Amino acid sequence: MFADRSLINFKLLKLLHSYVDGLEVAKNTYREWEDAIFDGFQMFYRLCLAEQGTVRIDLPNREITFSHTVCPAIQGITVGLGIGACAMPATPPHGMFNEQESRWTKETGLVAETAAAKQAILEALGIDKNAPSSWSKIEVRLPSPATVSVKLKGLVRDQAFRLKAVDYKVAFNRVGTDVVCTATAIGDVRDALR
Repeated sequence: MFADRSLINFKLLKLLHSYVDGLEVAKNTYREWEDAIFDGFQMFYRLCLAEQGTVRIDLPNREITFSHTVCPAIQGITVGLGIGACAMPATPPHGMFNEQESRWTKETGLVAETAAAKQAILEALGIDKNAPSSWSKIEVRLPSPATVSVKLKGLVRDQAFRLKAVDYKVAFNRVGTDVVCTATAIGDVRDALR
C-alpha cells in the first residue's frame, strides 16, 4: 500500500491525527507518524511475502527488524509427538530438502539434525514422515540447539491448524551412527480450554 514514502501524504497524516486528538499518540510529529506508517507497512509486506516471520521492536533505539524464522517459545500443551532419525554421515532421502534448506543445512553442518527434525515434526502432526509429497510442505531451520523454526504449507499447515499447533520443541540424541530427534507439537493452553 505504501511502497514509497511519497504515498503517505500530509492530507492522510492530518486525517489520522484528527482521529487520535486527545490521545497520547497525538503528541508525535507528522514525521514520526510517517516513519511509523512506512515501517509498519514494510514489515507487513515482508510478512506477506514470506508467509511468516518475526518482527522485533526495539523501543529504546526506535528500530524495527524482520526475520524469516519464527520461534515463539510458547508454554502450552502437547498436541502431538513424533520421532525422526537420520544416519551419519548425513544422507537424507533425495527430495527431502528444498533448495534453500539444502543450502542452509550444508552451510551450518546440520543436515542430519534438520532431516530428523523434519520427520519428527511431520509425525507429531500425524502426517506420514516418509511421504515425499509432505516434505515440500514443511521447511525447518534450527537457529540454536534447543530451538526450531517451522514453516508449513498446504495440507501440512491445514493439519497443524486442526491440531491448533502453534509451536514446536525438539530434542536430539545420538544413537550409534544415527541422529534421533524427538519433536513435540505445542498448542496454546487457551485453545484447549475453549
